[in-house]
Amino acid sequence: MQVAIMKRPAGDEDYRRYSRVYLLRCRATNVTKIGVSSNPWQRAPGVASICPTDVFVHSVIDAGEEHSHGVELERRLHSHFAASRVRGEWFLVEPRLVVFTACQMLRGRATYGEFLA
Repeated sequence: MQVAIMKRPAGDEDYRRYSRVYLLRCRATNVTKIGVSSNPWQRAPGVASICPTDVFVHSVIDAGEEHSHGVELERRLHSHFAASRVRGEWFLVEPRLVVFTACQMLRGRATYGEFLA
């Protein structure tokens, strides 16, 4: 089984100005972290280092150029999936459902990485 991760676009020198909601998936427990960062690829190893099992970036959703857009999308997703919250920003939810919901909230403006094969 291979994991395909949305990479930072080549030549995107200003990637820090974009707001991205990311989904980290814990393989052993199947919990998903819904977070926001301008650079989730740099953020993921920090989160993984405090997790007892393997964690990987499942999806990255571009929320726009304003950081507040990503924060608002993250807040809305946390609220939408509140019944599935395990603790903090970790949810027992299928990441594909989160991506679908985010795309609906953004009215199709979202882009996201590939899923597990």
